[in-house]
Amino acid sequence: MDQKGQDILFNSEIKQKNLMIQMLSEWLDEKDETITELKENINDLKETIAGLRETLDEFQRKLFGTGSEKTKQDKKTEETVTTIVKSHKRTTRKAKATREEQYGNLPIHKEVVPCRKKISIVLIVIPRWSI
Repeated sequence: MDQKGQDILFNSEIKQKNLMIQMLSEWLDEKDETITELKENINDLKETIAGLRETLDEFQRKLFGTGSEKTKQDKKTEETVTTIVKSHKRTTRKAKATREEQYGNLPIHKEVVPCRKKISIVLIVIPRWSI
């Protein structure tokens, strides 16, 4: 090859490399723009999440806060006895049931358990409640 052919070949290689550099530079610029857009999008989403969490916390306070724990008692379930007082009627609750009243009707089974010594122990067995 002569000098002129080498120059033409060299110039075409340089043009190809310059074109490749230009394409890569454009690609990098697009990548940088995409990264900036995504960062802005992330910041917007973080703000949205913070706002939604604040709203959720407020709803939870309203729904599960101390105000929601107050319940109205059913008047039908309470057995009341009326006592007359000078100026008004006062209602009193029925007395609390004693252990004898609660457990008095349960069947009792006595079982003698012999011991090695000459002492015997009597156990009172109350059957388990089945639910």
